[in-house]
Amino acid sequence: MATAGPNYSVEAIIEIAKSTDLWVREFTVAGGEEVPWHRHTEVQDHCYGLEGIVRVQVADTERNWEVELQPGQSCVLPAGTRHRLTCARGAQARYLLVQVGKYDFNKVAPPE
Repeated sequence: MATAGPNYSVEAIIEIAKSTDLWVREFTVAGGEEVPWHRHTEVQDHCYGLEGIVRVQVADTERNWEVELQPGQSCVLPAGTRHRLTCARGAQARYLLVQVGKYDFNKVAPPE
């Protein structure tokens, strides 16, 4: 069963902890699903791979990069960074998302 986020749905999202400036969730993203291109005004994302391979793509004015997180690997996405997360390959990928700062979700156009 898909779980809805703001303007998207993925296989599952489990909330682990939430406060005014911290949100911790476990995401399960099936092959072909995505957390679409977006940015946060104040939130810094900390992504930690749990299972499968998570593709993290970043496109901003200073630089574009992509990383495929294996289980146990992590990356940090500073506030204001345009990014998306997908299952890189296989049936599904799981990751822990720790968001620090006042939450918002601003969907943006994909890079050209």
